[in-house]
Amino acid sequence: MSAPLTKRERLRRALGRQPVDRQPMQTNHTGVMGAKLAAYPRLYREFGQRLSFYGGLSTQEVLPRVSPAEVRAATLACIRDLAPEGTGLLLGPSHRMQSDIPIENVVAMLETFRDKP
Repeated sequence: MSAPLTKRERLRRALGRQPVDRQPMQTNHTGVMGAKLAAYPRLYREFGQRLSFYGGLSTQEVLPRVSPAEVRAATLACIRDLAPEGTGLLLGPSHRMQSDIPIENVVAMLETFRDKP
């Protein structure tokens, strides 16, 4: 097996519709204590070198129902568990965002990702 692609190489290949070394997998974070969150570290261990993860924050249980502080915690948990090496995660909502999601929670998700440690 050849050496893994860098983030930049992977992006260039994907944009050029060329084969990449990881395939996307949509994820759905169901809460800070959710069962799916508990599976994230295992998903990364098992597939993280072959898959990129897409999504991560539930549009049914997290974004519309918790506080901005809890959205920040969930965002950091997704990053920690699905991109511990800083690559392989396209963080975002699990599906389309509807009008029941407070704008403060969207801002919390985006700012946390932008400002991540």
